[in-house]
Amino acid sequence: EHVPPYPRPGFWGDKACALDPTCEGGDEFFSCKPPAFCEGGPDFACKDGHKGRMCAQAEEGYFVVGGQFWVECGKQGELMNILGILGVIVVWMGINSVAAGHYDALDIALLYVQITGMVSSYGMRWHKNVDAVNTVLSIANFDVDFVAPMCIGKWTPVHGFYTQLLLPFIYSCGHVIIHFSKNIPAMLGLSKGPRLSFAKIARDAEATVVNHGMSFCIIVFHTLCLKCFMVFRCQEFPDGNSYMVFAPEVQCWDATHKGMVAVSALYIP
Repeated sequence: EHVPPYPRPGFWGDKACALDPTCEGGDEFFSCKPPAFCEGGPDFACKDGHKGRMCAQAEEGYFVVGGQFWVECGKQGELMNILGILGVIVVWMGINSVAAGHYDALDIALLYVQITGMVSSYGMRWHKNVDAVNTVLSIANFDVDFVAPMCIGKWTPVHGFYTQLLLPFIYSCGHVIIHFSKNIPAMLGLSKGPRLSFAKIARDAEATVVNHGMSFCIIVFHTLCLKCFMVFRCQEFPDGNSYMVFAPEVQCWDATHKGMVAVSALYIP
């Protein structure tokens, strides 16, 4: 009986194509990034918790941390996922407060941490200890996919892409809401201090948003650039179609991809 070729550990292959005698790319395999995602073998298996093209998707019941670690939701999965997201948000708020405070030494340190964290986004074969450190440092890159809410609901790289591009606007709106919430008692004359007019509160809110918003945009600028340019990276697979590298389940130049390309083209200038 003829046994079709199959991938070695660390490689991914299209099983359907390999079993189809009419498919010309059945013996073509692709290196997984990182290699541990793909177990290969006659079953074309992915590591536990992984599925899909290049084994890059998380199976139902798992969430991803730092794009490297697959964590099983379990009985307390939703709570763990929510606490992880809240923890990341708290860290982000602390980082942005430091950046907005004009501390030169801390700004340089933050830049170093961000660059170090960015390195982990490249598919290089790091030692597992170095990989763990890079993953922790990448939290400073303000990537919304650092802890994806997969135990709460459906989340894909496409959701992450649009949320990432909207993040500066979400952050600015949050600051406006917080600012007005703090000053509502003063506006209604319910506080011990002087009564503030709506116009005064609005001017102060504008100054706060400009200060914190601009510092936030500077912090997330490189991540926004990465997200936008990654949309244009496609890879051809044995079935003859091309798929996005960072979202292997999205076929290039279908309606979803065209929408992402159009949005990226607006952001890049």
